[in-house]
Amino acid sequence: MATLQRDPVMVIRPATVRASHSDDADWAEQLLAFIREAAEQDKTITVTAEERMYSPQQAADAVHVSRMTVQRRIDDGTIQAVKVGSHWRISESELHRWWNQVWSDTFAVMAEDIQVERAPEVIDLFGTVPHDADYDYKKLREQR
Repeated sequence: MATLQRDPVMVIRPATVRASHSDDADWAEQLLAFIREAAEQDKTITVTAEERMYSPQQAADAVHVSRMTVQRRIDDGTIQAVKVGSHWRISESELHRWWNQVWSDTFAVMAEDIQVERAPEVIDLFGTVPHDADYDYKKLREQR
């Protein structure tokens, strides 16, 4: 029985390219040698760029949340994902977009809690905080 031979594949990771210096591009030399070898064998050469795709579990692990959190966000449309067979896949750019949005929303909500008005001064996380014993912080929070 004859075995099916696969054409050779060369994979170059983005980190390899980013880490290399212009005068030390070993990956480029390897790619050129790979192309020359394929051309000598009259093979078609295809160059593609693919975005990394994550399963819900991999996405959850990457941002330190539960898989169910990611799955709920897929289900409610907050995270755009594609179904491959019966499995969901999330692109790296979509994962970054969603996570940045989560933090933007979180910081917007926190900003309201960080600044509390007290005439004539404003109490903020990095500014003046009164330490007088008669100031009732609990009462101030209840007023909000």
